[in-house]
Amino acid sequence: MPSVSKTRTPRKPGTPAPSRKKPGDKKPARSVTHAARPGSSPQAAEKTLEPSEARYQRLFEITRDGILILDADSGEIIDVNPTLCKMLGIPQKEFLGKQPWDIAPFRNLEAGRAVLKEAQKKKILHYDNIPLETWDGRHINVEFVSSLSHIDGQHFILCNLRDITARVRMEDAERSSDPSFRILVEQIPAITYIDKPDKSALSLFVSSQIESILGIPREEWIQGDNEYWARMIHPDDRKRVISHYARTIDTGEPFREEYRMFARDGHQVWIDDHAVLVRGADGKPISLQGVMFDITEQKQVQALQEAVYQIAMSAEKAKSLDDLFPQIHGIISSVMPAENFYITLYDEEHNVLRFPYFRDAVDEPFLGEIEPGKGLTAYVLRTGRSLLCTQAVHDELERQGAVKLLGVPSAIWLGVPLIIEEKTIGAMVVQHYSDPVAYGLREQHMLEFVSSQVALAISRKQIEQELRYLSTHDVMTGLYNRVYFEVEIARLQRSRHFPVSIVMADMDHLKETNDLEGHNAGDALLKATAEVLTAAFRAEDVVARIGGDEFAVLLPDTDEARVEEALARVKRILQERNDGNGGTPLLVSFGASTADKNALLTEVLKEADRKMYLEKQQHDNSRK
Repeated sequence: MPSVSKTRTPRKPGTPAPSRKKPGDKKPARSVTHAARPGSSPQAAEKTLEPSEARYQRLFEITRDGILILDADSGEIIDVNPTLCKMLGIPQKEFLGKQPWDIAPFRNLEAGRAVLKEAQKKKILHYDNIPLETWDGRHINVEFVSSLSHIDGQHFILCNLRDITARVRMEDAERSSDPSFRILVEQIPAITYIDKPDKSALSLFVSSQIESILGIPREEWIQGDNEYWARMIHPDDRKRVISHYARTIDTGEPFREEYRMFARDGHQVWIDDHAVLVRGADGKPISLQGVMFDITEQKQVQALQEAVYQIAMSAEKAKSLDDLFPQIHGIISSVMPAENFYITLYDEEHNVLRFPYFRDAVDEPFLGEIEPGKGLTAYVLRTGRSLLCTQAVHDELERQGAVKLLGVPSAIWLGVPLIIEEKTIGAMVVQHYSDPVAYGLREQHMLEFVSSQVALAISRKQIEQELRYLSTHDVMTGLYNRVYFEVEIARLQRSRHFPVSIVMADMDHLKETNDLEGHNAGDALLKATAEVLTAAFRAEDVVARIGGDEFAVLLPDTDEARVEEALARVKRILQERNDGNGGTPLLVSFGASTADKNALLTEVLKEADRKMYLEKQQHDNSRK
């Protein structure tokens, strides 16, 4: 029931700090909630993160905590959420461009500027109870947590202010034995309770909010056995929380913990639990009295902000999409059940769906590509909208002819589109085979919130891979280019893969084909040559186009006998191609040379080139 006076890590804003104002500039800085996220360009932020930013803005506005964002250097306020405006009774415009200590509620706070200086130095600062007076004269108590952040060279202080007035008043009422205590606790939006002063955790009293927050009747809670409360705690948190509760009973130290509980319908609720051991006049404990706040919403906001940040960082560090996808899966799993998870990408040019990442405990993975049909994934791609598909929803869509069942049926299915610049590039899907309430609107909104960053990360990695491919490959044939070939020669020269053989190949009469039949015919012959070479040589061999009609092959761990076998194989494949093709024959001259460990590969390349030209001359003479 209970919470520890430990420093909480405040939620990340999820976005870089806005530009700081120059001294004397009273124009408010751009809101942090509209800034670009880490890892995105300004252009990308404007075009691709608008849906995600809108969801973040909504969360920023509706969270129960007051949020104040300060310029870390000047101490000026650059953003404030509506919750804090309402909490202090101050319009937003009265905050912006000022220091906190220029605002009435903070003006008379002792050592206020000293607090600001400390916040400018410490990464995390926590004050348990700060009394404030609002503009309309109300006296409130707030818990204050600040975090100093540095993103993209900009510095800001994120301050969370939680109204703990009700808790403080309840504790005061308990201490003074105010007879109106019962009336008071029934009005506050939290679960208040009184436990026996022992380790049984049996409750003598619990407020009616237990029903609205956890869905548990008051009578059932009070009549529960010694293990009732412990069973409601998430297994990953149970040992820590029970241990602290026992320590409070033994030592009298305040109990403060944040942990997860299971509500009556099975969903998880994050609880911020505070309790104190109350003693009688004789000093003996008479009860443990506490209050439990529902902080699920704040935890979700924090988890989503962290997920978006982690996805952006993963996109920066991952070497390829194959590295990125498992990291995205792990991040999604941190905010919702995602054992069964896949990402599909749509190839518009070929009108096919590919499944580059598919993890499922029941269904077989899609290893190839399929045409978009009437599956649920295709429906999400076709409509560009999220789909939370219960059995009832699926039955209705199937009745309309909009979808058909593919694969193993699941109890619930949730898919969101991945959209870049208003274009759907794929979808991200989670599904559960046994629990029909594993996902709801909350999970849908969470998956939608991170989808923009996932789409941006995938798009960025695709562009990087394409640029990397173009830097090492010939665009027309798909073979390695001359730059890569020369790098590999240098690498093999230093390696242990000797003997190394080199094959040079040159197309005969390519210029004549271009002149007589056009460049399209010449290009077709170049592609055909590349196909023959690729079919004839091993996967570990480096097949490259190093000039207009010149090709070269590096064969590591290949002696003279094996390179001769390779030459015989490529000539046989070439002949079979010409015999089965009624068009322009493909004529290629070859030369090969082999190097032992002490030979220079550049000299071996020249020798292979010389032999190739000798064969070319023989071909020319035989055709005269």
